[in-house]
Amino acid sequence: MKTETLMFPKAPPAGLVEYAESFAEAEHGLLYEAVWLPDMSLEALLTDTAGKKVKYVRCRCSCCGEETIMNWSPLGDPKIRYGFIDYEVDGVAGSGDVINCPACGARVRVKKAAELKRFGYFTTDEIAVTSASVIGKGRNLVLSMWVIERRIYRDLTEKLVAKPAEAYVFSADDCQKYSAQATIYGGNYGYKTAYQPYWKTAKQWSESWGYEDKIFGLTPELIEQSCLPNCKLDVYMKTFEGMVHKYPVAYLRLYQAHPNVENLLLNGLPLVLDEMIESNAGTTKWEEKNNRGTPRLTGINWNEMRPAQMLGLTKEELRQGQRMGWGEYFWRLYTGAKQHGEVLTRDTFEAIHKLGEEHLLDLVGEAPIKKIVRYLWKQYNKATYMSMDYEDEYGDPPDWGFPDGSMLGDYWRMCRKIGRDLNDMMVRFPKNLIDAHDEMSEAVKLWAQKEQMKSLQESFKKRFATLEQYCFEYESLFIIPARTPELLMDEANQQDHCVWSYADKHADGRSAIFFIRRTAAPDMSYFTLEFDEGRKTVRQNRGHHNRGRTKEVQEFEKLWLDWVRNGCRRDGDGKPILPGTQKVQVPA
Repeated sequence: MKTETLMFPKAPPAGLVEYAESFAEAEHGLLYEAVWLPDMSLEALLTDTAGKKVKYVRCRCSCCGEETIMNWSPLGDPKIRYGFIDYEVDGVAGSGDVINCPACGARVRVKKAAELKRFGYFTTDEIAVTSASVIGKGRNLVLSMWVIERRIYRDLTEKLVAKPAEAYVFSADDCQKYSAQATIYGGNYGYKTAYQPYWKTAKQWSESWGYEDKIFGLTPELIEQSCLPNCKLDVYMKTFEGMVHKYPVAYLRLYQAHPNVENLLLNGLPLVLDEMIESNAGTTKWEEKNNRGTPRLTGINWNEMRPAQMLGLTKEELRQGQRMGWGEYFWRLYTGAKQHGEVLTRDTFEAIHKLGEEHLLDLVGEAPIKKIVRYLWKQYNKATYMSMDYEDEYGDPPDWGFPDGSMLGDYWRMCRKIGRDLNDMMVRFPKNLIDAHDEMSEAVKLWAQKEQMKSLQESFKKRFATLEQYCFEYESLFIIPARTPELLMDEANQQDHCVWSYADKHADGRSAIFFIRRTAAPDMSYFTLEFDEGRKTVRQNRGHHNRGRTKEVQEFEKLWLDWVRNGCRRDGDGKPILPGTQKVQVPA
């Protein structure tokens, strides 16, 4: 691909900015500056000091244009020095904070007027948009990535400005990435992203833009005019719209490597394709690992052209999957069971769906899936009746969890660990899974105390050094990784669940176990969380006796995940800075 023939523009196509503004959630600006005004407060009137000038703060909103006088207040940040009292949250607001405008209530980002300096504006929010075009004699298909800034000027004028960030230029069988982004460093602001007036490129590159829900200018006619007339990118972007994110660069690279992927999209199981691309390109490791943006989809026979054979199905099985809307989970479950001589029926899938069971893939080959599902239904019903009886007798719901595939898999894994015979059906399928799981948890704890404690010490120490960056505290809760095997054992004892059985996985990096505690009782176990470091997701979060999250814990978990995915930002004192604000969040 000759770069000199690809003179694609860095100016946005007509209508792009208006398109972005149509779906953007506007974040306006609030400029503030110190002013001296006569003190007409009640205290001043009572002490005969009325009229004496005191320091206030004048705020001007770019949304409503109103001017509001607020009480001046010092700030601990020496660069900002002062702010104003935000009565809505009973705190002090300063540059970088996002609050509601005191006059109109609109969402605004606060900026000290003196900080505008020579630029004359500041940026509130940014909108990421992708556009499609065809350029050059080779009819190259170009996906251009734009960052659209909302600028707030001194006179409160708002303006959207589009900056080119990346461009992916596709030929018939290759792709080249161009970037206008650069990370620069300044003594006053640290590291930041800047946009250059020229394109940079390299032979080896990784796709870094990620997902996009819509592409401006993408039409069937545009695709037909390009060098990839049969790629069906427009169809891919519209299939199951809103259900999962779309990764257009990854899809096109997949199409270039395997043109028969369009058969899966049009006549196969498109949701399976969607979710498999998502499971590749949607991970935090994608940008580090992908080579020139091509995903690796396992389990598909690319040597076949017919969708059924590509997916390891017969025509009738494919039709069944299409009727039932199989995603990757059901498809892998069906084909996995089929490899072990079992054919799953619609009734089984409906039972799995009603159970909300998401953990059966790990159990394929352990026992027939139909038998497992029937067993879990019986255990679920038994636990339901027991819970109802408990609540009738004591007035409150019990704190034990409901049996599921994860609990059954944990139980089997623990049985193997201490040498129980799973060929005995009474052992493999106990009458009461919850009780058997608890008994096995206790047995594993005792076994582990004797066999593992010493060997895990050094590994836990190294893991804590790696995971310490995720320590976080907010209001009445904090989260911290397991520091030592003794503390993990204590967590299991306090919680009456099987977290100790995760000791090996935590030690060797296959899992990450965290403790959620109350700041008022830091040594008392509250909830135990398993974290996926690669995907930055929570695998499970259970309280005493495997009970589910409380609303308080759900909100804390979401806040912590947002902070982790935003880079675990901290201020100079090591205190966490939540996404969307420059304010340090100090526990009450």
